[in-house]
Amino acid sequence: MAAQNLLPKLLLLLLLLGDATSVSGSGEREALMKFKAAVTADQGGLLRDWAPASVDHCRWPGVSCGGGGEVVALNITSAPGRALAGALSPAVAALRALRVLALPSHALSGQLPPAIWSLRRLRVLDLSGNRLQGGIPAALACVGLQTLDLAYNQLNGSVPAALGALPGLRRLSLASNRFGGAIPDELCGTGCRSLQFLDLSGNLLVGGIPRSLGNCSKLEALLLSSNLLDDIIPPEIGRLKNLRALDVSRNSLSGPVPAELGGCVQLSVLVLSNPYAPLDGLNSSDYGEVDDFNYFQGGIPEAITALPKLRVLWAPRATLEGELPGNWSSCQSLEMMNLGENLLSGGIPKGLVECANLRFLNLSSNKLTGSVDPSLPVPCMDVFDVSGNQLSGVIPVFISKNCLSSQQPLDDLVSEYSSFFTYQALDGFISSSLPLGAHLTGYHSFARNNFTGAVATLPLAAEKLGMQGSYAFLADGNRLGGQLQPGLFDKCNSSRGFVVEGIVSKVKTAPALQSESKNSATRQQLN
Repeated sequence: MAAQNLLPKLLLLLLLLGDATSVSGSGEREALMKFKAAVTADQGGLLRDWAPASVDHCRWPGVSCGGGGEVVALNITSAPGRALAGALSPAVAALRALRVLALPSHALSGQLPPAIWSLRRLRVLDLSGNRLQGGIPAALACVGLQTLDLAYNQLNGSVPAALGALPGLRRLSLASNRFGGAIPDELCGTGCRSLQFLDLSGNLLVGGIPRSLGNCSKLEALLLSSNLLDDIIPPEIGRLKNLRALDVSRNSLSGPVPAELGGCVQLSVLVLSNPYAPLDGLNSSDYGEVDDFNYFQGGIPEAITALPKLRVLWAPRATLEGELPGNWSSCQSLEMMNLGENLLSGGIPKGLVECANLRFLNLSSNKLTGSVDPSLPVPCMDVFDVSGNQLSGVIPVFISKNCLSSQQPLDDLVSEYSSFFTYQALDGFISSSLPLGAHLTGYHSFARNNFTGAVATLPLAAEKLGMQGSYAFLADGNRLGGQLQPGLFDKCNSSRGFVVEGIVSKVKTAPALQSESKNSATRQQLN
């Protein structure tokens, strides 16, 4: 009897639940239609199938639902010829079960709706690459947030300390906005020990780099470039055992480069200064010279050059002085080192011969003395620049070696930096000063030193022969003499599109050298 009375009640409950789901679905469909209505341009028809007559909004492109029909993800990815423009409707905050809101690289503008921060279940908020304005409130209800990416917008205000209270936050990118004020000490507070990626570059942040960042034990990337930060690099950063990339360039930092950075045993990319940079973000193809007011005291600590996984060391025009470290026994991973335009003295360290993967070395415009070791892997380097020093002796015949390619796979972050600096070096500030007119694949400069004798051979590896592009060899501003050696240009003449640049420009030469140089056609492409 009791069972018979219970059955109608269960049926009634199921009907009520069905009605509730229907009402919920109707409300969420309405919220999605309001989102679409705020879009003024839909290039490529990304929302073409979003129609009121469509009963099941869970099948709309970019929409994902849970088991009860509630919207849990709104993920609309742009592509060339496929992007949204208009406003971001506050109606998305009516999607109370939303866990993912990802609308990167569109043309959404106007205010970032404050109601978004009330979505308690939100895990991923990615609105990067739009034109949104506004700021981040001081109090946040989305306590489950794991990824917050608002980079490349027009946001302003301060970086709220409340972000440091989000226990699951792993990725925080506010790059290339207009955030000001100081970086809050609480950003790496007790509630934010999950943080792995922090990018605050390209803002208007002032004050010092918080020492509390040394508490972010899981941090893998710390990118603070292009701000107004001052004071020193805190030695506490050396406690970050998982850190793989540190970029503090284009600020107003001073003091010594802390030896404690040697404790960052996973460090792959270290950028202390960078006066040559993209004019609009790391991914821009528009490069130019920018101000970098990081003026450090002292030199590069040996603890840094001993880092076993260091691949990029970038610190040009940073007022570094003293001699380069002598210990390079752990530099097998090092691929790119730029210490040009500093005040470094002494000789080129013999230990650099151990850096078998080194393909970019810029030591130009320093006060280096002594000779160049023929064991250096110069033929394997895309860029070797020691111009503007006080080096002497002969330009050596470098010992032939098999050029190694890096055996380590490039993760996304290191690859992005590596490709950026490669482009910058080969097609940016170097080739812009040379009338090559072609993609530059190699650049070896011994110019403006005290080298004597004749140039016996060009430092070209066999692996580089036959490559498309241009090769530049510069030795002007020395005291070279004698005759060109027989076969000097044979390697170039057996390859495609190589250029010999400046080999006899401003060089004191014997008549024989001048005569033969006419056949070599300085600044002229060789067959």
